[in-house]
Amino acid sequence: MKLLNEAGFWRLQVPAAYGGYSDGSVAFGLEALYKIYLSIGRGDAAVLLNTVVGSVVLAEFFSSDLPEATKRQVAEDIATGRRFRFVASASETGVATGPTTARKVDGGVLVKGTKSFNSNSGSAAEGYASVSAQLEGSTSLVTALIPLDAPAVRLHGDWDVMGMRGTQSQRITYDDVFVPDGWYTVQATRDPLLFPVAQAGQAIIVLGPAYGALDAAIDYVRASTTPTVKIYDSIQTDPFVRRRIGEFRIKLDAARALLMELVRAVENADDKTEIAQLMIDALSAKTAATGIAVEVASGIVDLTGTRSAAAKYNIDRFWRNIRTFSQHDPKVDAAQYFVGGYHLAGEVPGMEVYVRV
Repeated sequence: MKLLNEAGFWRLQVPAAYGGYSDGSVAFGLEALYKIYLSIGRGDAAVLLNTVVGSVVLAEFFSSDLPEATKRQVAEDIATGRRFRFVASASETGVATGPTTARKVDGGVLVKGTKSFNSNSGSAAEGYASVSAQLEGSTSLVTALIPLDAPAVRLHGDWDVMGMRGTQSQRITYDDVFVPDGWYTVQATRDPLLFPVAQAGQAIIVLGPAYGALDAAIDYVRASTTPTVKIYDSIQTDPFVRRRIGEFRIKLDAARALLMELVRAVENADDKTEIAQLMIDALSAKTAATGIAVEVASGIVDLTGTRSAAAKYNIDRFWRNIRTFSQHDPKVDAAQYFVGGYHLAGEVPGMEVYVRV
């Protein structure tokens, strides 16, 4: 994450007025951004997830109505390298204490609650968390930007899963954290483009490492001197291996084409864009990417055989990372149900139905 910051990556989300390249919208430069994502994901799935999360948080932050002074401070922190981790602190799945709240006090709000998933929160001194909270006495939502090393912020350090460990998606508790005026927004609704942007992000998070898995499998097969069965001179001439590599690559490219079509549509969205169609297209792209990613991550074992399971190759990391993230909401079955409901009956539930928080 430090290397990405030093390379100037986050300037893609910083508006030109603050020293970056963006126009300040949540969908700025998405097509170019997703080509970068794909390259990152082929190398490391956890880094890609952290990058996508950070990009979405920054895009939402700079497109908000927060004061110019706040935006300039964050842009300066990025440019100087003081803070370059941006955490989406929104999920409350499995939290027994109830929803996170924000209570108005003189000069700001007090944020209280626990968030169960906080990807990219590995180093408190380097990070900001974008924390969603229910405003007490209101139906409005507060989004607060909180430095993770602020007083009364507790990082639990309890992220221990199979796959995606590098995301450091630990629990974080906010014990009446004071957020001053100018560092939070109060809004009844969120930008409608955020949902398709988030779903596109979930698609690339599995599609990138799926390409990486196929790359690794091809490299292994090319270097192997052991035939799959004795009737073939080598593994490279085995027709089954060749067919599977072709099948995987064609399916990956098809999912990528569907995703990039969605990304272009979101980037070019205007007042005439049908948001419902974008939402369904986003679920379709996410589902297609997840399905083929899981298939490739499992299927490369057929191509590489038992020997490739050796720790020195580390090929199994692709399966672990993809399999873990494939369970992100909405799951494939649910997404397919929503897509089917739209095409059959024109039904488009609200975002709260799709996303479990």
